[in-house]
Amino acid sequence: MKKTILLFIMVCFFSVSCAGVTGGIHKKSVSSASIEKVDFKPDKKGNYYVYVTIKNISGKDRPFYLSLQADDQVSQFTASGKRGKPNLVPAGKNYTFKVNTWRKIKPKKMQIEVKESLR
Repeated sequence: MKKTILLFIMVCFFSVSCAGVTGGIHKKSVSSASIEKVDFKPDKKGNYYVYVTIKNISGKDRPFYLSLQADDQVSQFTASGKRGKPNLVPAGKNYTFKVNTWRKIKPKKMQIEVKESLR
């Protein structure tokens, strides 16, 4: 009886720990921004770019930062402005991040996180 209970608890922990390992796009955002749309498009060389459109719903003009991890690559960080400089996104307006995934195929797993600061 004790072995059965212990085995059940171990299976529960294993299933909970593996729950986030599945494929697809995992999106996370701060309360002041919402992720509106995520698109993938290749360039002429065949590298896939991800286009993440966010909307500033905070009521204030503020910069946003994007953390992106495609498949098993290192995370990439960028800001809401040209060349990664933090420009303000007007309140109620959309902004589209364009990030190169450095992949020749469309990523199967993607983690996208929108932040208000780099911390």
